[in-house]
Amino acid sequence: PDDRVIGDPNPDWTGSLRSTFTFFRKLRLSGLLDVKHGGDMWNGTKGALYYFGAHADTDASHGAGADTVFATCETCGPGAGTEVTLNWQTWYVGGAGSGFTGPSTQFVEDAGFVKLRDLSLSYTWDAGWLQRIGFNTLDLTLSGRNLVTWTDYTGIDPESNLTGQTLGARSCSP
Repeated sequence: PDDRVIGDPNPDWTGSLRSTFTFFRKLRLSGLLDVKHGGDMWNGTKGALYYFGAHADTDASHGAGADTVFATCETCGPGAGTEVTLNWQTWYVGGAGSGFTGPSTQFVEDAGFVKLRDLSLSYTWDAGWLQRIGFNTLDLTLSGRNLVTWTDYTGIDPESNLTGQTLGARSCSP
């Protein structure tokens, strides 16, 4: 019945690694990896999909108030991990399985990640014609940003947050 902390959005640590390799003195390959270790985030997309019965986890519950068996919220008080029979409409639409009306613990996930933040390939020209127009060299760079994210977070992006600089969740009733 009381609100309490169910997660911490702050990472344990963050870091970056940039490296550049030069080939034949004119061709450069550069990359930047960003790492965020730890930190929790409320997955509002998953909560909304549960509420509307559109998430794959809710497929077994579709039908006219079909009953199904689910394990209770693992991080909540007494009875944690105990299986109970739940009615779809009372569990997802108006109860604890909803991302909007119930406690939010089941939608709080680890938001750590590794991202390939930047990858670029550059070529340097130092042809004589460049000096005639006032330049010593000309660099042409092809660059890509935010190309890959490795994470266990099941939402859209572990850096986006529906509620701004907060965890976005309230409590879990025992």
